Amino acid sequence: ALPAALDVLDRTLDRVAQEYREQLAPAIARVWQDEIESIRVDLRTWLDRSVDAQATWEPFAFELAFGLPGGPGLDARSTKEEVVLDGGWRLRGIIDLIERRREGAALRVTDHKTGVNRTATGLVVGRGEALQPVLYALAVERLFGQPVVESRLAYCTRTGEFSERGVPLTEAARRRGLQVIETIDRAIARADAHHGTVARR
Repeated sequence: ALPAALDVLDRTLDRVAQEYREQLAPAIARVWQDEIESIRVDLRTWLDRSVDAQATWEPFAFELAFGLPGGPGLDARSTKEEVVLDGGWRLRGIIDLIERRREGAALRVTDHKTGVNRTATGLVVGRGEALQPVLYALAVERLFGQPVVESRLAYCTRTGEFSERGVPLTEAARRRGLQVIETIDRAIARADAHHGTVARR
Protein backbone atom coordinates (compact mmCIF):
# COMPACT_ATOMS: atom_id res chain seq x y z
CA ALA A 1 0.00 0.00 0.00
CA LEU A 2 2.85 2.37 -0.82
CA PRO A 3 0.67 5.00 -2.59
CA ALA A 4 -1.59 5.26 0.46
CA ALA A 5 1.42 5.46 2.76
CA LEU A 6 2.96 8.24 0.67
CA ASP A 7 -0.30 10.15 0.88
CA VAL A 8 -0.30 9.86 4.69
CA LEU A 9 3.34 10.98 4.73
CA ASP A 10 2.61 14.08 2.62
CA ARG A 11 -0.41 15.08 4.68
CA THR A 12 1.49 14.58 7.95
CA LEU A 13 4.47 16.64 6.77
CA ASP A 14 2.15 19.42 5.59
CA ARG A 15 0.36 19.49 8.96
CA VAL A 16 3.56 19.52 11.02
CA ALA A 17 5.20 22.09 8.75
CA GLN A 18 2.20 24.40 9.14
CA GLU A 19 2.30 24.04 12.95
CA TYR A 20 5.97 25.00 13.07
CA ARG A 21 5.52 27.76 10.53
CA GLU A 22 3.01 29.40 12.84
CA GLN A 23 5.35 29.00 15.81
CA LEU A 24 8.55 30.14 14.10
CA ALA A 25 7.20 32.72 11.64
CA PRO A 26 10.07 32.26 9.13
CA ALA A 27 11.30 35.52 7.65
CA ILE A 28 11.60 34.25 4.07
CA ALA A 29 8.70 32.07 3.00
CA ARG A 30 10.48 30.70 -0.07
CA VAL A 31 13.47 29.46 1.94
CA TRP A 32 11.16 27.78 4.44
CA GLN A 33 9.16 26.04 1.71
CA ASP A 34 12.31 24.89 -0.09
CA GLU A 35 13.55 23.25 3.13
CA ILE A 36 10.20 21.54 3.69
CA GLU A 37 10.26 20.17 0.14
CA SER A 38 13.81 18.91 0.72
CA ILE A 39 12.58 17.07 3.80
CA ARG A 40 9.71 15.67 1.73
CA VAL A 41 12.13 14.19 -0.82
CA ASP A 42 14.13 12.52 1.96
CA LEU A 43 11.03 11.13 3.65
CA ARG A 44 9.46 9.79 0.45
CA THR A 45 12.75 8.16 -0.59
CA TRP A 46 13.20 6.63 2.87
CA LEU A 47 9.65 5.25 2.83
CA ASP A 48 10.05 3.80 -0.65
CA ARG A 49 13.31 2.08 0.35
CA SER A 50 11.79 0.68 3.53
CA VAL A 51 9.14 -1.33 1.69
CA ASP A 52 11.38 -4.30 0.87
CA ALA A 53 12.31 -4.76 4.53
CA GLN A 54 8.64 -5.11 5.47
CA ALA A 55 8.60 -8.56 3.89
CA THR A 56 10.89 -9.75 6.70
CA TRP A 57 10.31 -7.29 9.54
CA GLU A 58 7.14 -5.77 10.98
CA PRO A 59 7.03 -2.72 13.27
CA PHE A 60 6.78 -3.62 16.95
CA ALA A 61 7.33 -0.31 18.77
CA PHE A 62 8.03 3.33 17.87
CA GLU A 63 9.67 5.97 20.07
CA LEU A 64 9.99 3.59 23.01
CA ALA A 65 11.19 5.50 26.08
CA PHE A 66 12.66 4.03 29.26
CA GLY A 67 13.80 5.82 32.39
CA LEU A 68 12.19 9.05 31.19
CA PRO A 69 8.90 10.87 31.86
CA GLY A 70 6.07 9.97 29.51
CA GLY A 71 4.83 12.36 26.88
CA PRO A 72 2.98 12.70 23.59
CA GLY A 73 4.32 10.67 20.69
CA LEU A 74 5.92 7.97 22.83
CA ASP A 75 5.06 4.30 22.50
CA ALA A 76 2.37 3.07 24.90
CA ARG A 77 4.83 0.45 26.22
CA SER A 78 7.29 3.10 27.34
CA THR A 79 8.28 2.93 31.00
CA LYS A 80 9.45 5.54 33.48
CA GLU A 81 11.67 2.92 35.10
CA GLU A 82 15.32 2.72 34.11
CA VAL A 83 16.63 -0.44 32.49
CA VAL A 84 19.29 -2.10 34.65
CA LEU A 85 21.87 -4.23 32.85
CA ASP A 86 24.21 -6.85 34.25
CA GLY A 87 26.69 -5.12 36.49
CA GLY A 88 24.12 -2.61 37.71
CA TRP A 89 24.42 -0.22 34.77
CA ARG A 90 21.30 1.96 34.57
CA LEU A 91 20.11 3.14 31.17
CA ARG A 92 17.70 5.82 30.01
CA GLY A 93 16.79 6.61 26.46
CA ILE A 94 14.33 6.62 23.59
CA ILE A 95 14.57 3.99 20.86
CA ASP A 96 13.36 5.12 17.45
CA LEU A 97 12.11 1.78 16.14
CA ILE A 98 11.85 -1.85 17.21
CA GLU A 99 10.83 -4.45 14.63
CA ARG A 100 9.91 -8.11 15.00
CA ARG A 101 10.79 -10.80 12.48
CA ARG A 102 7.59 -11.93 10.78
CA GLU A 103 8.55 -15.56 11.25
CA GLY A 104 9.76 -15.92 14.83
CA ALA A 105 10.26 -13.84 17.96
CA ALA A 106 13.58 -12.16 17.09
CA LEU A 107 13.74 -8.38 17.31
CA ARG A 108 15.72 -5.69 15.49
CA VAL A 109 16.51 -2.26 16.91
CA THR A 110 16.95 0.84 14.74
CA ASP A 111 18.33 4.25 15.59
CA HIS A 112 17.67 6.75 12.79
CA LYS A 113 20.37 9.27 11.86
CA THR A 114 20.13 12.30 9.57
CA GLY A 115 23.81 13.15 9.18
CA VAL A 116 26.72 11.69 7.24
CA ASN A 117 27.51 8.01 7.79
CA ARG A 118 31.07 8.01 9.12
CA THR A 119 30.91 4.54 10.65
CA ALA A 120 33.33 1.81 9.60
CA THR A 121 32.52 -1.66 8.30
CA GLY A 122 32.38 -4.15 11.15
CA LEU A 123 31.16 -1.56 13.66
CA VAL A 124 30.39 -2.80 17.16
CA VAL A 125 31.04 0.19 19.42
CA GLY A 126 33.55 2.06 17.26
CA ARG A 127 36.12 3.56 19.58
CA GLY A 128 33.50 3.90 22.27
CA GLU A 129 31.55 6.64 20.51
CA ALA A 130 28.90 4.35 19.00
CA LEU A 131 27.36 2.64 22.02
CA GLN A 132 23.71 3.06 21.06
CA PRO A 133 23.35 -0.07 18.90
CA VAL A 134 24.61 -2.49 21.56
CA LEU A 135 23.20 -0.78 24.65
CA TYR A 136 19.77 -0.18 23.14
CA ALA A 137 19.62 -3.82 22.09
CA LEU A 138 20.46 -4.97 25.61
CA ALA A 139 17.80 -2.63 26.99
CA VAL A 140 15.16 -4.06 24.63
CA GLU A 141 16.01 -7.63 25.65
CA ARG A 142 15.54 -6.64 29.30
CA LEU A 143 12.24 -4.91 28.60
CA PHE A 144 10.59 -7.58 26.47
CA GLY A 145 12.43 -10.81 27.26
CA GLN A 146 12.93 -11.51 23.56
CA PRO A 147 16.25 -11.82 21.73
CA VAL A 148 17.57 -8.95 19.62
CA VAL A 149 19.49 -10.33 16.66
CA GLU A 150 20.58 -7.04 15.14
CA SER A 151 20.81 -3.38 16.06
CA ARG A 152 21.45 -0.82 13.36
CA LEU A 153 22.10 2.80 12.60
CA ALA A 154 19.91 3.82 9.66
CA TYR A 155 20.93 6.98 7.82
CA CYS A 156 17.57 8.06 6.42
CA THR A 157 18.48 11.12 4.32
CA ARG A 158 20.34 11.95 1.13
CA THR A 159 23.12 13.35 3.33
CA GLY A 160 23.60 9.87 4.76
CA GLU A 161 22.96 8.26 1.36
CA PHE A 162 20.19 6.13 2.92
CA SER A 163 22.87 3.78 4.16
CA GLU A 164 22.80 1.41 7.12
CA ARG A 165 25.33 0.06 9.56
CA GLY A 166 24.13 -3.11 11.26
CA VAL A 167 25.59 -4.62 14.42
CA PRO A 168 24.84 -8.35 14.87
CA LEU A 169 24.12 -8.98 18.54
CA THR A 170 26.68 -11.70 19.18
CA GLU A 171 27.92 -12.57 22.65
CA ALA A 172 31.17 -10.81 21.77
CA ALA A 173 29.28 -7.62 20.89
CA ARG A 174 27.34 -7.74 24.15
CA ARG A 175 30.56 -8.12 26.16
CA ARG A 176 32.21 -5.32 24.21
CA GLY A 177 29.44 -2.86 25.03
CA LEU A 178 29.64 -3.58 28.76
CA GLN A 179 33.44 -3.44 28.69
CA VAL A 180 33.31 0.09 27.26
CA ILE A 181 30.95 1.20 30.03
CA GLU A 182 33.29 -0.29 32.62
CA THR A 183 36.25 1.50 31.05
CA ILE A 184 34.39 4.83 31.14
CA ASP A 185 33.37 4.21 34.76
CA ARG A 186 36.97 3.51 35.80
CA ALA A 187 38.14 6.68 34.07
CA ILE A 188 35.49 8.73 35.90
CA ALA A 189 36.39 7.07 39.19
CA ARG A 190 40.07 7.94 38.72
CA ALA A 191 39.20 11.53 37.89
CA ASP A 192 36.89 11.80 40.91
CA ALA A 193 39.51 10.26 43.18
CA HIS A 194 42.03 12.78 41.92
CA HIS A 195 39.63 15.59 42.84
CA GLY A 196 38.70 14.07 46.19
CA THR A 197 35.18 12.85 45.39
CA VAL A 198 33.64 9.40 45.20
CA ALA A 199 32.29 7.96 41.93
CA ARG A 200 28.95 6.25 42.11
CA ARG A 201 27.52 3.94 39.49
